[in-house]
Amino acid sequence: KGVYDLVNKKGYLFKGKSGVNVEEIPSDQDVLNIDPSFPINLVELLRHRIFEKLADADDEFAEIYLNNDVNDIKIDDIHKTIRKCTILNKIAPICLGSAKSNVGVQLLLDNVCNFLPSPREVKNYGYVYDGQNIADTDIVNNNMDADVENRETNDNCVQSNKNKREVQLLCDHSAPMVGFLFKIQEDSMHGQMSYFRIYQGKIRKKDMITNMITHKKEVVKKIMKMHSNMAQEINEAHAGDIIAINGITGSTGTTYTNGITTNLHLLNIYVPKPVISVAVEILKKGDMTKLTKALNKFTKEDPTFYVKTDEQTKETIFEGIGELQLEIYKERLKREFNINVNLKNPKINFKETITKPYECSYTYKKQKGGAGLYAHVHAIFETVSDNYNDTPHCQFVNEVIGNDLPKNFIQSIEKAFKEQIEKGYLNQSEIINMKMRLISGKIHEVDS
Repeated sequence: KGVYDLVNKKGYLFKGKSGVNVEEIPSDQDVLNIDPSFPINLVELLRHRIFEKLADADDEFAEIYLNNDVNDIKIDDIHKTIRKCTILNKIAPICLGSAKSNVGVQLLLDNVCNFLPSPREVKNYGYVYDGQNIADTDIVNNNMDADVENRETNDNCVQSNKNKREVQLLCDHSAPMVGFLFKIQEDSMHGQMSYFRIYQGKIRKKDMITNMITHKKEVVKKIMKMHSNMAQEINEAHAGDIIAINGITGSTGTTYTNGITTNLHLLNIYVPKPVISVAVEILKKGDMTKLTKALNKFTKEDPTFYVKTDEQTKETIFEGIGELQLEIYKERLKREFNINVNLKNPKINFKETITKPYECSYTYKKQKGGAGLYAHVHAIFETVSDNYNDTPHCQFVNEVIGNDLPKNFIQSIEKAFKEQIEKGYLNQSEIINMKMRLISGKIHEVDS
């Protein structure tokens, strides 16, 4: 229903359709009247912890914190310190809410405006790789060595490379254009919309810009300023703007320039590995072709969304970074493509193996008038490796000495061993990490 702001000591309720109406709850007593279970006794403790972290990060605020009662510290001083430390990458403010229920979204956007830097307040860098040719030397940071020492932690993740030169990008519309494509979205009206951040220079409608991956020139057909799901077409955008472009074909993480600068790349987007997977059940068999088309669109738009087919169960598997993300794609399949699916837990591909060595000697003997059936095998079964994950395969080793077993019999034993590995023993699951050492055997001249 709502959130509590520890800094401002206020509660907020989100009412109306999709939580669009925000109601401020000014006092702690009013909060308790609405929700008697709210742990109001923890508020002061948590506020103290916030102020202690701010004092550790900023000496000026530390003096204010030590010389004043917590309740006497001005909200403006708190906001000023949070903004200062956030820009310096010393802290990261956390806002709670629910995107699905639209709870806390308005406060999050307010905090983006209050605490995050404008494009002119931070330094951004690109990297020119070997063979670089920068025509406009004004964009090169001549004091690069001195400036690197003062770089904030987000730039320290760049891997060292002797053939890589660092370039400071200026938030200046008169400098050569450098931009970054960070999101792709298919739109029924505009086609592929490429969300684009301009770090330097400007872009005009019908400009030719160069894809730094393919080194091909592409035409900017439309420039749109986005307001939620509404697009306002404009003719020009400048450094610091975030826009949507129609006409370019780059993938997520592509750097674009105006062609003057070559081999310039910005740091790519970090894509986390999936942490959750679900199996997809199609309710209508004829929707498989439409589903393939829809999933191609989704995976192109979102690099954190993965689709695969389980080789053993033949199930279609969705993988992502959260349960809500996968539920949203389920709803989009229904809304945009009229495809109904169920999401369920994927089948678990159990594996079987042995836990300790086992030596056996087995004789098969059967007589039914005339020629019978006879075979004797002596073998040892053991693990291939102590690490099951590193050694999923099984091995067959022939250690028979002499000519007790003909070659064709040994081949038959190996074939039967491999067939049984696939079938399993306990619950028809594949057997892994097991070695069969064939020690000896016997045959009968007539019955084998």
